[in-house]
Amino acid sequence: MTYQLKIKPPCLICGEIGKRYYGRKLCVSCYLKAKNRGELEKYPKLTLEDSFWQRVDKTDSCWEWTGTKNGFGYGIALLPGERQIRAHRYAYERLVGEIPHGLVLMHSCDNPSCVNPDHLKPATRTENNRDAVKKRRHAFGEKNGHAKLTSEQVAAIKADTRKQVVIAKEYGICPSHVSTIKSGKRRRLG
Repeated sequence: MTYQLKIKPPCLICGEIGKRYYGRKLCVSCYLKAKNRGELEKYPKLTLEDSFWQRVDKTDSCWEWTGTKNGFGYGIALLPGERQIRAHRYAYERLVGEIPHGLVLMHSCDNPSCVNPDHLKPATRTENNRDAVKKRRHAFGEKNGHAKLTSEQVAAIKADTRKQVVIAKEYGICPSHVSTIKSGKRRRLG
């Protein structure tokens, strides 16, 4: 698998910067000359490490992934064999060590594109979700895509003194949902 560099380093033979870049850290003309002389193996192939760290913008706090990101903002790195891995996981494993089996990496900075290992901590999915809830990053109430009721409707259900079956029918929900709303187990307001 060949990797591409985002920023072109100087050619290892001629030292030129900004020339059309080919591979093995050589410009096109030097690459072709080395190939014709049979000396190509003298020069290192581009590695995932070369490509990966050029896509990281290190600031004083977060190390921003500038490469491809998924729909949730997490960086995506391409491993040999066209296998994708999240960039923060790759950075953590390279700089800290293996992530224990069954754990995820929790971002203390709440920045999904950050790959700074100081901002990453192995945690269970439950711990990660609790952290998100504590920091109000989950979609609560009517902001949740699966919500059937508005905040006003939930407040009205809490105040309604009719039987739960009647209330449920009016709002198109099941009576057990009415019960959990009235008991305060679901749909906290605020």
